[in-house]
Amino acid sequence: MLSFVIIIPIYNHKDTIEATVSQLIPYQLPIIIVDDGSDKKTKTILHTIAQQYSFVHLYTLPVNQGKGAAVMHGLSQADKLNFTHAIQIDADGQHNIKDVPQFIEQSTQHPEAVICAQPLYDASIPVGRKYGRKITHFFVAIETLTTHPLDTMCGFRCYPIKTTLTIIDAHPPGKRMNFDIEILVKMCWANIPAIRIPSKVIYPENGLSNFHYIKDNFSLIIMHSKLLLGMLIRLPQRRKKKVSHWSEIKEKGNVSLIQLLLWIYQFFGKNIFNLLLMPVMLYYYLSSHLARNSSKAYLQKIYQYGCTHPDFSKPPGWLHSYKHFLHFGFAISDKISAWLGDLQHSDIIFEKSEELLHLQRQGKGALILSAHLGNIEMARAIADKYIKMNALVFTKNAMKFNKVFQRVSPKVSQHLLHVDNIGLDTAVILKEKVDRGEFVIILADRTPISSPDRVNTCHFLGYPASFGQGAFILGNLLNCPVYTMFVLKEQKTYRIYLDLFTKRITLPRKQRQQALQKYIEKYAQQLEKYCLKAPYQWFNFFDFWQQKTETAKNKK
Repeated sequence: MLSFVIIIPIYNHKDTIEATVSQLIPYQLPIIIVDDGSDKKTKTILHTIAQQYSFVHLYTLPVNQGKGAAVMHGLSQADKLNFTHAIQIDADGQHNIKDVPQFIEQSTQHPEAVICAQPLYDASIPVGRKYGRKITHFFVAIETLTTHPLDTMCGFRCYPIKTTLTIIDAHPPGKRMNFDIEILVKMCWANIPAIRIPSKVIYPENGLSNFHYIKDNFSLIIMHSKLLLGMLIRLPQRRKKKVSHWSEIKEKGNVSLIQLLLWIYQFFGKNIFNLLLMPVMLYYYLSSHLARNSSKAYLQKIYQYGCTHPDFSKPPGWLHSYKHFLHFGFAISDKISAWLGDLQHSDIIFEKSEELLHLQRQGKGALILSAHLGNIEMARAIADKYIKMNALVFTKNAMKFNKVFQRVSPKVSQHLLHVDNIGLDTAVILKEKVDRGEFVIILADRTPISSPDRVNTCHFLGYPASFGQGAFILGNLLNCPVYTMFVLKEQKTYRIYLDLFTKRITLPRKQRQQALQKYIEKYAQQLEKYCLKAPYQWFNFFDFWQQKTETAKNKK
């Protein structure tokens, strides 16, 4: 049978403790108050409360040891008194005590779980606390490898006592303000279920805070460093899921984290943003088994194929792969620059722009074949003022990213055509645009989502790989010139490489497959050429060469 107790750690909250205890009386629960070395006035009030209410157990620590030490002492005493679950409540009046029955109800239904308040803040929350919590959530997301972490800074929660003490004994958490965060992270590591309860949290006017900005923030930095190391140690134990197609890869991150990163970019600037990208990309590198291994496999093929880039004078290792992830992160940073208007024309070199402008002045458009190589967004952002470019995009796996950036910059969605597959309706729309002198960009280095069997196989970087037919069939329907365009970063600037692919794509009915094979092989050779030129800038973080095998399975 479950038995509940309230634990209240206190240090000098003499003005709020009486109200806190009085609000708990209707629930008829025993209360353990742990005095963490408070001053004399607080001690006097606590002794009065303990004498007035028989259900209050008062324990006193001889000197101030920290909130965590007080809570752990309370848990130990609760265990000795044979309670099974302890509801932790702060003494400063922030928590909504009316939610106590919800904690009891959820613990009764899930006795093995830790029940945590999911704070609902009002306007009283200080700005520094608000954004400080977001930064903490960001690190907790990395430490727990989850995109929806608990609010580890809110101390309103219900612990299963014996389970919690077992974790404390095996992996002692911090004794001060770091306790609330660290204990939940370590419970997550131990696979203890966690249940959230929405609960209003206020910051009382003139309320007493025991948080010391210098000392406690330094303590939190040390704690997060240790937790990140602990996450690295346990990472190999994570289970890996195999996917057979790039579209099955779930988008990493959540909207709150993306918004936080965007806020950092806007508030602190690009340099600080890029600095913070390093641990973010380390998180993605460590948490995504598929992306990490696919990066290593791709870079190994680059090396074996004879890439002349200085980094590939020796076989690539984990550092090369992490650098691959970093280039991806910096490409995102540059996209933000482009769509927030921070990009200058001097940042991009486009030596053959006149070729497209000449076509446009003649009222002619073209199809542009690109790839997940470099940063095609740079070309769209800089050229849209002069050249009408329409990008065909498959946004299923970037919905969160696009959702945030569409709010900030409507330009992100201009001339974007969102599709899951290329059908006749899409072709008709694009034909109208090309005939008006506009340009259509399509990334041709991924197999189609809706019909993965519509592919051709050719050698790419020395190994058989599958490429979709859709872009080349579309080129045939549009009946227009076809170019390849790759936008590669070279030191601090981007260079746009534009090459005429063919004046027209023709697919004779009787030799259709042979013609498709010829065009796909030519495209693969172009892509190969620029991958060797910028090996870290090809951003297909899945087993690109495995698609051939999976497609064969789909056909059976």
